[in-house]
Amino acid sequence: MGQVLETENRRIVYDVIDIAAPWRTRPQRTILFHHGVAMDRQMWRDWLPSLVNTHRVVLFDMYGCGESAADGPDKDWSPEARVRDILALADAVGAERFHLVGESYGGTVALLAGLTAPERLLTLTAVTTAHVGSSIASVDWWERQIDEVGMAGWAAEMMPHRFRPGGITAPMAEWYLNRQATTTGESVIRILRELQNLDLKEKVAELDLPVLLLHGDSSPFVSASLVADLHGRLPNARLQIFPHARHGLPFSHGHACGEALAAFLADWEAEG
Repeated sequence: MGQVLETENRRIVYDVIDIAAPWRTRPQRTILFHHGVAMDRQMWRDWLPSLVNTHRVVLFDMYGCGESAADGPDKDWSPEARVRDILALADAVGAERFHLVGESYGGTVALLAGLTAPERLLTLTAVTTAHVGSSIASVDWWERQIDEVGMAGWAAEMMPHRFRPGGITAPMAEWYLNRQATTTGESVIRILRELQNLDLKEKVAELDLPVLLLHGDSSPFVSASLVADLHGRLPNARLQIFPHARHGLPFSHGHACGEALAAFLADWEAEG
């Protein structure tokens, strides 16, 4: 169990990794990571070797996933509540301004956070992220499948969509499959319904902070053409496409993604 933040009616579990040598970075910068649907904060671990020597890192389980269980009668699944969670967590760890990284739904929430509170963000990184939620067209089918075969069956069905054959090791695949299967069906469907109703297409042009987009060339959920559209709408963005990668890019290519983020942040520091 990590540290616990109580915010509004939600309980957020998080870790702070703070091992950067004090002479390496002045002032020390914080990177906050927001994962996507049916995952938890441990998925980012392969990113960390490239980052923890120069940055403080905050990993958290979003509400409804991992150890941040969705309890109580008054559940707020909205993306606006997710943004408030991000800002409350940043306040809790003393990060007045911070770098924000999100993957999949977490990336869409990160875009919304940048539009909602641009004064709090230093940079934004979105991985396998859609800015038009209606592009996610499989939610009705997923809901039927969860009803029929349960979360274990749904999780198994998702694996080929996330990773190419042989794209991750057997222990990685076992861990990822188990993480998906332990998420509740309610969380998956309610989060995806909120995503479907979110359309930032006309707003992202207002997002003036530096943005890094990382994307696989063969995600079945967010097409390369859609992320190219997002890139074209952002005024200050860098796009990197990874070959032979599906929607699970931030897990299958964690080391490479961490290196890409480290290079992006180093360039930002040099320009600033």
